[in-house]
Amino acid sequence: SILMPKLDYSPIILIQDTTKLTREEWLEARRQGIGGSDAAIVMEESPWKTKADLYLDKLGLAPDTDDENWVQKEIGKLLEPLIARIFEKKTGFHIVDTHAMYQHPIYPFMIADIDYLIQFDDGTYGILECKHTERYNLGEWENDSQPYHYTLQGAHYMSVLNLDKLYFACLYGNSENDFLRRYMERDYELEQQLILEELDFWQNYVQKKTAPPFGGKTDLALASLRRRYRGNADADAIKLTQPEAQMLLEALELKKQKSELEKQVKTLDERIKHCYVPIMDRMGDSCKAVYDMGDGKQELVATWNPYSRKTVTADNIEKLQLHYPSIYKKYVTDSAYRRFDVKLKTKPKAKGAQQGKTAA
Repeated sequence: SILMPKLDYSPIILIQDTTKLTREEWLEARRQGIGGSDAAIVMEESPWKTKADLYLDKLGLAPDTDDENWVQKEIGKLLEPLIARIFEKKTGFHIVDTHAMYQHPIYPFMIADIDYLIQFDDGTYGILECKHTERYNLGEWENDSQPYHYTLQGAHYMSVLNLDKLYFACLYGNSENDFLRRYMERDYELEQQLILEELDFWQNYVQKKTAPPFGGKTDLALASLRRRYRGNADADAIKLTQPEAQMLLEALELKKQKSELEKQVKTLDERIKHCYVPIMDRMGDSCKAVYDMGDGKQELVATWNPYSRKTVTADNIEKLQLHYPSIYKKYVTDSAYRRFDVKLKTKPKAKGAQQGKTAA
């Protein structure tokens, strides 16, 4: 049965102080259940990972790859105490530092490693999650909301700790004014949906050691496959089934349609540029041109602003290798990748058939 509202329980303290663990010990502890940051992955709402990635991680089978986002994660971790202090100063709430790893007493596969507890004036507690983002991500925080994958993380934490209130505190600059605060109340309907999905993932995939099918965002699935399979030129060719072949034939047809549409786009781009040329010639060194639309509301504005960026040409890379080989070796890396392609090819005639034709 699924957890019902106002059920009275307290979380189990699985680990008293996670700061005493090595990173490997902490990662191993996280593999014993589904954490808050895993919730969005299970719900196929994560911007970064698939359920297949999470499955491999829980079994300790995830491929060793360089984490592209390690700097952002490290910055976020280092800023947590500062963000908590800003939140405390702005709200007057008392922040309680906790290093425990909690476990749900009814659903033991649900674990939580929260940032802080909040003690309210009436003696009750809530959860504080500290986030750091860049200004260009502020659209995800509009209308007093937060990114949905954080909402799922919050729902997971409130379920494990049996608390009804959670705050997200987000810093997006280097000033306490560059700060967002979002309040989230416990949503039992969302929580029950989350528990069902996490229960299914844990029982039917992790415990049975059966990989989940790919779902959700296809770009994440492709990135996951590229991380997992590096390629072996000596491996035997895979014999496809008829349904698999049909999928690839459909892909070829879609590529053909895409090619036709791209030709149309190219034609439209050419027409757009044709409109730009005389206006840019008329502007010369001026960076702005205007036209009053005559309705008292709008004006047409064209801008041609100068921009600059640093680039390295292939010729200069080659010169760097010739004249400064040690610097080249230190800072230039070769990126290996695999390219997936589909073609419909004419099969070569079998030798036996060719010989028979010659003999005739």
